[in-house]
Amino acid sequence: DIQRQDPGFAISAASLRPLVRLAELTAQWSQRMSLTGFKDPSAVLEHLVLDALALGAQLPPWQSLCDLGSGAGVPGLPLACIYPNREVFLIEPRERRHHFQRQACRSLGLTRVRPLRGRAEDLEPVPCDIALSQALARPEAALRLLAPWVGTQGRIGLALSRLQADSHPGPPAAEDRFYTAPDGRERCLRLLSSN
Repeated sequence: DIQRQDPGFAISAASLRPLVRLAELTAQWSQRMSLTGFKDPSAVLEHLVLDALALGAQLPPWQSLCDLGSGAGVPGLPLACIYPNREVFLIEPRERRHHFQRQACRSLGLTRVRPLRGRAEDLEPVPCDIALSQALARPEAALRLLAPWVGTQGRIGLALSRLQADSHPGPPAAEDRFYTAPDGRERCLRLLSSN
């Protein structure tokens, strides 16, 4: 039950419906294609949507966010459901996942989300307050891909497991924010300044 979970901040009643609908859409599409390993809406809620919201609770203030290698639209789509007036860019090279993202935006009325199809290094970057990635590449390679997508006062964010964070220490200027996801996994958001 999404209302009994604690992603780290309050979920408004207005945000609850699109989050549940997003989980349903993701589960439906996962039946037909390799979108995610979770085929049940409750599993999508627990392991993807609430995890994205817990990550979002660790982010510094932002008005625009770029989600590189967004796959099933996570964490970008759940964050857009919570913050529908903020800009979110979803960068995804795989065509079918890109089509899912576009359909999800239409179904949920997310008019400030822009799904962009292509590899991050091949597209024209849109500088954002936050350039975020999870499971895009090894941390060092992900930083190189994220850098062009963050504005001059923005932050780069890497979503890591606790094990990844411990085995791949960040540069001296990195800030690691450790937290526990609602499903009990230990996670880390590694933040770096754009300059």
